[in-house]
Amino acid sequence: MFFRLFGNCPQKRVTCIETAASLLTTLEMLLINLFVIDRCSEKKFSAKITYSTMALSVVVLMFGSYMAVSHLPGYGSGSGLFVFFGFLFALPIKLLYKTSVSKIICLACTSWVYTFLAFSVSIHTSSMVAALPRSYTTFLVQTLIYLVSFPWFYGVLKNKFFPMLSHLSQKETYTLMWMGIVWFWTVFIINLAFIYPAIYIMRILAIASAGVCALNFYRYIYRVINSDRTIQSLQKIAYHDDLTQLRGRALLASDVDQLLAREVPFFLVFMDLNDFKSVNDTFGHVVGDEYLAFFAQEAKKRIGNRGGFYRIAGDEFVALLTAGDTAVFLAEMDTLPTRVGDSGAIFLGVSYGVAAYPADGASLSELLDVADRRMYTMKNAQKGNGSPAEA
Repeated sequence: MFFRLFGNCPQKRVTCIETAASLLTTLEMLLINLFVIDRCSEKKFSAKITYSTMALSVVVLMFGSYMAVSHLPGYGSGSGLFVFFGFLFALPIKLLYKTSVSKIICLACTSWVYTFLAFSVSIHTSSMVAALPRSYTTFLVQTLIYLVSFPWFYGVLKNKFFPMLSHLSQKETYTLMWMGIVWFWTVFIINLAFIYPAIYIMRILAIASAGVCALNFYRYIYRVINSDRTIQSLQKIAYHDDLTQLRGRALLASDVDQLLAREVPFFLVFMDLNDFKSVNDTFGHVVGDEYLAFFAQEAKKRIGNRGGFYRIAGDEFVALLTAGDTAVFLAEMDTLPTRVGDSGAIFLGVSYGVAAYPADGASLSELLDVADRRMYTMKNAQKGNGSPAEA
């Protein structure tokens, strides 16, 4: 029945089959793109309504685009002019899915770059195979490329690209959208430059488009590097104490979580400087800062490679010991110098409490509570003995 529509002439049959192969090549590209958008977007309606509407759109737009493109000069040469009709699918996609237009275009351009690259490689590969008609080879090579590469491409898109896209600001989404459009245009123009090597304007456009892509790439890398530096600066502010150069409370929580996850035994030593308020009242806050920095550096020297040291509040510190004898460390803490630099201030000592994991608790809050109570027991004992241990 199919061949009766084109008569019994073998030449007409061959032409018909070649046309069908070309349409299948186009349809294959289209279905890949629609599949990507469908899987990475939220539907407005039921699957039945969505897919039936999209199927009707495919039939109408495929037929209309074929009727338009088949009469253009160079049809069948591999120019890929038909891809521009693919943007007509933006209308049914917008009606059927909740995803914003800018994000749909980002997805569509990313997918179109992939499918058009596969098409372009297939076209130029088919030119080297003389045994079969070009349309047959193009379709077969393109199908093979999809079978080999699409699982990887779709995995990256769904697991990395689209989740990232969901968290971008509107400005960043627009930037990515235009980058996608420029990349698609560049791939298209480069393909035309190969198809029509005698048309020098195509070569110029291909070089210019590649230059624009390179410029956008370096601008984007510049923004990423600057953002990374900003993040590192903010992390340093958030995780480290500028005065004492110690780690902060956030890093203490992170480090403890890692030890708990690996079930590594450790000791948490909660420290509170004795009568620190009197130092500020007597010498001023500048000397008070020197006093804190002095204690931090002296204590850090004594911890060495036994573990980490953290400042968690004004004059409150925590040592996290994963190696060595805790009693030896505490004995060494009693050997701190008595004079604080050239300020004239005398070091008034430190009270501490020790909690052990897993014996005293299974979380940071539990261990801090135990160590804090034991620290106050020591502080109160020092008060009873007449030692300077005011908080």
